[in-house]
Amino acid sequence: MSELRAAKEAQEALYLDQIVAALSGGDLRGAQQQGQGQQSRPLEVPSYFCCPITRQIMRDPVTLEAHTFERAAIQQHLRRHNTNPMTSERRPWES
Repeated sequence: MSELRAAKEAQEALYLDQIVAALSGGDLRGAQQQGQGQQSRPLEVPSYFCCPITRQIMRDPVTLEAHTFERAAIQQHLRRHNTNPMTSERRPWES
């Protein structure tokens, strides 16, 4: 049982390392796995880490009407459109 727990803890540590690497722009392949001779897999970034406009990992997230966006992406969208990009509804504070 302790081998199973150790394997699970190692997998969790690798996952956290990959998330940190993703957020810092690093390598997502998992250097720890490669060093252990195991086959590496790309990290699957949770969708809530990604901006729905750019589909990239958010580095400067902001929330607007219960949705989170990359700040630069939502600013650009709002300069061009008078709508919420998720719902296509007109912005209530604009006439």
